[in-house]
Amino acid sequence: MNDKMAALTGERIGSILPRLAELEESEDAVLVHEQRDSESVVICPADLLKLTDTGREIYSDLLNAQVKEIRSADYGLEIVICGVEPEEMERFCEDFAAFEEAEELMGPTM
Repeated sequence: MNDKMAALTGERIGSILPRLAELEESEDAVLVHEQRDSESVVICPADLLKLTDTGREIYSDLLNAQVKEIRSADYGLEIVICGVEPEEMERFCEDFAAFEEAEELMGPTM
């Protein structure tokens, strides 16, 4: 992990997303909750970048979570977050999966 990634520690998720997207190391990064267990969800930061203004309002608790730590994992980087309930991450993942499914069912649109 380089200094640019380490500098994100302590910042809010919503404020770092654009910078995170520019870092090559973030390609394989996931957000994990500090209370993570083997069944916990993980979030791809790029999925949060797809939120509309309304989505940012709905998931403001998640976007206001803080980066507690960034650590290497077998599959890339884990961005450990705190200040949000794990259930909020689960809710986002469920809603995002439903959105992707609906988008796929609609097929190409004009």
